[in-house]
Amino acid sequence: MLTLALSSNEQEILAGLRPAVRDAAFALDTIFRRVRPPIVSALRTIAQERRKGFQTIRDTYYLWKKEGVLGCVDKRCAPELWDGSAKRSLTPAVIDYWLGMQLEYRGRDTALRACHSEFIRRWRAGKVPELPSDCAVHPTTGVPHGCDLRNLRRHTLTPYQKKAVQIGKHAAGALLPKVLTTRVGLVPGQYVEFDDQEHDVQVGFVGVNTKITRPRGFHTLDYASGCDTLQSFKPTILNPDGTRQALRQIDFEWFTIAYLTQVGYRPEGTIFMAERGTSKAGSAFLERMARATGGAIEWRDSGLHREPALAGLFHGPAKGNPRSKGARECWFRLFREECAALPAPTGKDRDHAPEGTAALERESRLLLAAMKAHPALAERLQLPSLRWHDFVDTAHRIVRLINSRTCHRLEGWEESGYTTGEWRFDLGSPWLPQEKFLALPDAQKQLFGALLAQEPRLWNNRLLSPAEVWEPAKPGLTRVSGSAVPILFGAEHARPERVEDDLSIVVQDQELSPTPLIYDAVLTNGRHLDRRQKLAVYLNHFAPETLEVCDETLRWLGTARRVQRLCRTDTEALHRRYGFARKVASEELMPVARNGAEITRRETDRHEHNARVLGAAGEAQDRADFGSVARAAQARPARGPIDADALDELGGAVTSPRLTPEPEAGSADDIFDL
Repeated sequence: MLTLALSSNEQEILAGLRPAVRDAAFALDTIFRRVRPPIVSALRTIAQERRKGFQTIRDTYYLWKKEGVLGCVDKRCAPELWDGSAKRSLTPAVIDYWLGMQLEYRGRDTALRACHSEFIRRWRAGKVPELPSDCAVHPTTGVPHGCDLRNLRRHTLTPYQKKAVQIGKHAAGALLPKVLTTRVGLVPGQYVEFDDQEHDVQVGFVGVNTKITRPRGFHTLDYASGCDTLQSFKPTILNPDGTRQALRQIDFEWFTIAYLTQVGYRPEGTIFMAERGTSKAGSAFLERMARATGGAIEWRDSGLHREPALAGLFHGPAKGNPRSKGARECWFRLFREECAALPAPTGKDRDHAPEGTAALERESRLLLAAMKAHPALAERLQLPSLRWHDFVDTAHRIVRLINSRTCHRLEGWEESGYTTGEWRFDLGSPWLPQEKFLALPDAQKQLFGALLAQEPRLWNNRLLSPAEVWEPAKPGLTRVSGSAVPILFGAEHARPERVEDDLSIVVQDQELSPTPLIYDAVLTNGRHLDRRQKLAVYLNHFAPETLEVCDETLRWLGTARRVQRLCRTDTEALHRRYGFARKVASEELMPVARNGAEITRRETDRHEHNARVLGAAGEAQDRADFGSVARAAQARPARGPIDADALDELGGAVTSPRLTPEPEAGSADDIFDL
């Protein structure tokens, strides 16, 4: 049996060939080893059997005798083995010049033919290095050997080089090796991704905007749980000149404060991943935030890319790396897919927008103008898009839906132990959580355990939802107090307000609501503000339910809650509000009772004295007519003034005006503004 003794160099060369080319070389090597004289006759027979030309088989045979099995390799499939230096025109310098010409044509494959034509013109003009115009040419093509278009196509730019030259390095980044990360080992609240989003739907902001616009906002994603922990939706306000108000750096800083005050951070360490575009914070703000959190937060950003692929070309717009927040972008895709069913969609860009968008916007402008001119019709007219508050409610519902999904393929989920079991009594019963099975008595647990062993379909292992992973960890986070807001923002972002006579703080902000925002002047720490007191307040657009209150000198006083308008049929909420108002009234009257204690004693003594006098007068008259009235007056001398009805029964013996007028019907509710 024939064996092949290959050197290490030959093995590496053969291993780098396609299997079909390598097998063909081995087959020829085997055939040539069996050749016996006469050689010419044997080679003619081989040429006929393999349907090759005799000259080709003869040249290959003698090359085999010189180089071994490498001489049998088809050089068209392995140019590096071709020893055609006598005819070779493509020197490294020529190839580099050809690649440089492709850069001039921006690496476009469709322009390769035009690039080759220019290459031939330059060769004839003697401008191609190491390729003189009088060099040997191919008899058929009339160009230097190896310089035809078919052969030069083998020497082109790589896909990364083409895209980097055509578009930019940012777009070509998808062709580079990826940096793979995992959530295994992270705990909820340890790594948080921030990003902004302009949603693919148009919304009508009635009373403020004159046309429908796309809402914007910031979102945070906890990487360990995959849960969207805090989201904000802000209407795009139109300026008087028709331009749109975009999200600003100060907006993102306010959103960061909303996250710290509503969600919190891990004192052991938390990483905030943001960007250098819209979702960025200033250095002064980051320094103050580090002071407020004790340095527990590490701020990172994805960096910006704008350098061209070739020095000397124009720089592109600054762009971040979306792959640094891949989980955040994937969540946005889920949100966009859920919002596809909402009215007035826009598509991801102008090329994917519905054709009827222009007509829809035109009708919306007419309806919004009619609502502004006739406010009474505002609630009766129907826009072809959602109104702002309807969109916010729908968006929050979609967020809850995505966070509660259990059908997902989140990376590292099972490795992190984010699974649970569920069981049921029979195939038609709903699934029950594993905790209920563990809470059964031992006898029932053994009985159902045997049943589950017989019927595996009664038990199921499922993935936890992102919300099920996030919610148990949320109470362990530390929230920043509202007292840190004046420290973080200073005086430039405070707005002057005052306390109204009904102990409320009224704030006007068209970016949040066309109607005023009303806050209680009784702060959450129990402090009562004085009526008509001048204040400096901080309103966070991304947390409008609370208002941070300072005095005129920016000394923090406390946090005020927003007053919500209640439905008249919500009895429980109305009673809670009534109770709050009565509590405020009693707290305001408490110092009155303390300071007027002497008046109370004096009036009580007067009432008791009059009762004794009336009792003595009653003994002198007919006890049958007068006794019941006198006894009633004596029975409650200290409870208040004398009942005027009892005085009337005396027959006018004693006349006295009503000392405490009865409240009018319904006056107990006059202090409440529903």
